[in-house]
Amino acid sequence: MHRFFSWCLLFATTVRAEKDIEGVTKPSDVFWQLANLNESAPEKLGNVYLGGQNYTWCCLRAVEEGLKIDNGTLIIYNNTITNISALTTGDLRSAANRSQFPCDAKYNDAHLGGAPEVRVQYEWFIKTCPGWSLSDKSNLNAWLHSLSGFLVPAVVFCLSVPRRRKLHVPRRLFTPNIGGIKSIIPAILGAIIAGLIVTVDTIIWLSICFAFAGPMILSGLYEAFLDNRVLEFLKNRIYANHLTLDMRCRCLMLVLIGNLDLALGPEDFSSSSTVVNGRGPPQRSDEEVGRSGANNASEDRPPSSGSSNTPSMGTELTRRGSRRSSRQSSSVPQINVDDTHAARGVTRQSTNDLTASPWRHMENLLYDLRLYDDDDLSRQRSPRQRAKRFRTPGQREITIQEPRPSSQETDHNIIKTKTRLRTMLHCQYSFGSIVGAPVIFFLGGFIFSFLTSLDELGDENIAESIAFGSWYMIIPHIAIISGLLLAGNNPNILEGVLATEREKEKPEDPYPVFGFLPFDLVYPSCYKVAWQWQRGHTKKLWIEQLLSVYSTTTDVEFPGHRGIDGDMKYLRSKTTLSLLDWCVLLFLTLLLVGIPYLFAFMLAYFTPQIGLSCRSLTFLVYFGLQLAQVGLWLWAYVGPPSNDEAATRTEHTGNTTRTMTLFRKGGWLDERGFFDPSRAPWHGNTSSRNRFKLFWAYIKDPVSPRHKYWFLLWYLLYYSLQFTFGLCAVFVSLGGTLMQIMGVYRTNMCFINAHHWLEPEERRPPVVLSVNSREMIKSATTYWEPVAIAAIAFMAVVSFVGWWYQRRMRDVFVVKLIDDKEFERDKRHEPDGAAATSNGHAGNGQ
Repeated sequence: MHRFFSWCLLFATTVRAEKDIEGVTKPSDVFWQLANLNESAPEKLGNVYLGGQNYTWCCLRAVEEGLKIDNGTLIIYNNTITNISALTTGDLRSAANRSQFPCDAKYNDAHLGGAPEVRVQYEWFIKTCPGWSLSDKSNLNAWLHSLSGFLVPAVVFCLSVPRRRKLHVPRRLFTPNIGGIKSIIPAILGAIIAGLIVTVDTIIWLSICFAFAGPMILSGLYEAFLDNRVLEFLKNRIYANHLTLDMRCRCLMLVLIGNLDLALGPEDFSSSSTVVNGRGPPQRSDEEVGRSGANNASEDRPPSSGSSNTPSMGTELTRRGSRRSSRQSSSVPQINVDDTHAARGVTRQSTNDLTASPWRHMENLLYDLRLYDDDDLSRQRSPRQRAKRFRTPGQREITIQEPRPSSQETDHNIIKTKTRLRTMLHCQYSFGSIVGAPVIFFLGGFIFSFLTSLDELGDENIAESIAFGSWYMIIPHIAIISGLLLAGNNPNILEGVLATEREKEKPEDPYPVFGFLPFDLVYPSCYKVAWQWQRGHTKKLWIEQLLSVYSTTTDVEFPGHRGIDGDMKYLRSKTTLSLLDWCVLLFLTLLLVGIPYLFAFMLAYFTPQIGLSCRSLTFLVYFGLQLAQVGLWLWAYVGPPSNDEAATRTEHTGNTTRTMTLFRKGGWLDERGFFDPSRAPWHGNTSSRNRFKLFWAYIKDPVSPRHKYWFLLWYLLYYSLQFTFGLCAVFVSLGGTLMQIMGVYRTNMCFINAHHWLEPEERRPPVVLSVNSREMIKSATTYWEPVAIAAIAFMAVVSFVGWWYQRRMRDVFVVKLIDDKEFERDKRHEPDGAAATSNGHAGNGQ
């Protein structure tokens, strides 16, 4: 039965096949497309190596090679050069009559079989049709879809990604006064030059976003993960009445400004990075002014540990300390009531003597909200978080310090702090304005290409447009990740909240790149925003700074009494990522980077010529470079594994020792700086901004640190690899985009698969020159349409999840709870013995 139906189908095909055409003198008599081919040869019309090739002409020439006149009959003569899939010239003419001539066929849903296929030998093809074909301005599917539908929206997305610097635009290009012809002409020229500079700057930033997409997404996810952990910690500890009010505000501030450089340089006055005025303190009453001695900002600051002649809070603390020392002979000291009154006249410190460090300015802002005073002057404006305690001979701990009492001024400061926190949170652009609107335009490009593909199945230009659009999805993913973070991108918001004022003599700080390209700060502020690929690591540095300052407290009056804050220990465990956490982050990163690659690669791979060729190879190389970039980021910022491995018992001594492996913290690699390759070995030397001079001084310094050449090796290796991978990624992304738009991919090598490129020309496989073939229509139905639908759905889902996550994090941002009466700041808590024991001779905090 099967053979019968096969025979019937073959018979029907044979019956319907038309005969060869008779009475023909030349092929152009039947097929007008073949007329005057020699006169319209591309070599005669332009330079084929500069885009002058015409592959439609090549297809027509191949058809002419495959036709032969035999006794007045035009027949298909498949030879060693050309192979035409039509059986007879009559079939070929019938295909031409229904607009299915192989070289200029258009999709027709009434003829799903497509046009006949024309194949030529590669050796003839490269000799007859060398060079490449510039995109025809009339063929909008070849270049306009990719340009307007995906590339332009990607530029909008990349402009919303936060960055640190931009190309410097000189102010002299903008004429302030336009009052005549003499001023209008320079103004026009200046505007043109400024526009060119901004265009170049946008191209540079778009290239950087493409090149470092993997590290940008991973770093953003890392920051989001840390924000979530900090807010979880804060919410749990607030409900447990553990944290002081200033620590609650400090954690919230860390979430909002943790993307700024800590800038923990020397605290001495620095003319290069100073704050002229940043005080904004509350007005003090006459009683407080009299108690403090004078209404002077310098008197509000605690002196350094080495100064004692300034009439400030430090003097009062020393005076109180001498009074308390006389009572130390008692087994149970009395509660020090002086501490609750002596510092009430101390107001917020001015920031005019500090370098532009957001950490120090934050500590200065929150100092008035402290619960306990500290007699350890080395802590500066970082107050203790638990009361002083004394251990009796019976090993019982007793609190010897009362909290600072609440006052009207304190309540006023709390209200202002809550307002500052809310303002900083709500001053950020909404997720919908920076991401939502561009997403709609980007999805519009996909929808347009998808609908066009339904009407023009088999047009490989549409498939290539959807492939590159899928590839460009990685830029919206970067914008989505950066847009869902709570930390603001504009440091001027913090500068306004702290009422800081930069030095007027030098408001800008252009940084030269390659010695001649000046780059300004994107936001002219005394604070500097971290690059997107460093934000997660910068947030981690803020957390480490918080832990290093507040994890332990040493009492001056009781040497050896070292209090360990259990809350900070818990915060460290919450924000230290486990192997599973890193696997989750890597999975999400590979998902956001890999899905656009997968869609683009599938379309390029299964678009005839099917296989790994120019476009699919471009996507594959780019994905490999992103994996390498992610690997470099992990090397630079993850750090060494913990050295809390299981102890091993030696065979000879039976003693318990720790195994110090090669990769563990404190191991051989860690001692030689392997896990911190991104930091220059000479980072502590600020004598010069010239890195070459610093490098040379480091090499010649006889007192350089031990293993200095190992440090230098990792540093040079890391940045050499980063520069190489980044430059290659820029070339692949930007170069691949330009070659697609211009038509460079329509060259001889791109008609065959990559594994044939190194073979001799005579051994390379045949090339298909026809369009709208059966195979192309099949690929469009099987791959092009499903991938376009999946890309639209995936990007919509990612955008929705990003919006939902940011809204949720804003609601979790517990500003309203920081001073709730249920968690009153001056409540006196007496921790039980179990809590004190678990915290190492201290309570769990307040």
